[in-house]
Amino acid sequence: MKKVIILFLIILVTGCMVEPDCDINRDGVTTDNELAVCGEVEQYGIYTDITLPTEQGDLAVRLWLPEEQRYDQGATIAIYVAGGYEEKDLKNDAPAQDMLVISFLFPGVKELSTGRESDGTYDYRGINSITALRDVTLYAAGELEDKNGLTITEVVETEILTDNIGMISESNGGNLLVAVAAVYGDELK
Repeated sequence: MKKVIILFLIILVTGCMVEPDCDINRDGVTTDNELAVCGEVEQYGIYTDITLPTEQGDLAVRLWLPEEQRYDQGATIAIYVAGGYEEKDLKNDAPAQDMLVISFLFPGVKELSTGRESDGTYDYRGINSITALRDVTLYAAGELEDKNGLTITEVVETEILTDNIGMISESNGGNLLVAVAAVYGDELK
């Protein structure tokens, strides 16, 4: 009988590859965003999360940073307003290629994937939601500070145009744009 001996040589190499330290903010949790910054995972855009204090409590806000700067003067700003009546999350469908895109959670909403949440009561695009959009717009204009006492120009390293703000919405989010202009138009001039 022939004996066939198959030899498998398994070499475990440890230490040849160095695991990158992607916990950028040193909070003990490595998020997908931090992994994307380290080049470990691909993600649609890089963002910075801030907390915006308002009269309703804290709003969870995400600043989707521009990937490039098209204009010498700076990047324009677009506020993304989710559609429908559901609560949504901090993702957006607007590409942040050459503009800063801001998304936020309405008052009383918790993002299931991250656990971030906004204080207050969710009112299905009522006055709480309208006021939240006003506050996010004032922050985008550089008129409000985040929870750390910083304006948007102090948070974002890219030159941005705080006097060139647009709004992008889907479905029922469009109604909110009209409502914020009707209720708070004088404050937003």
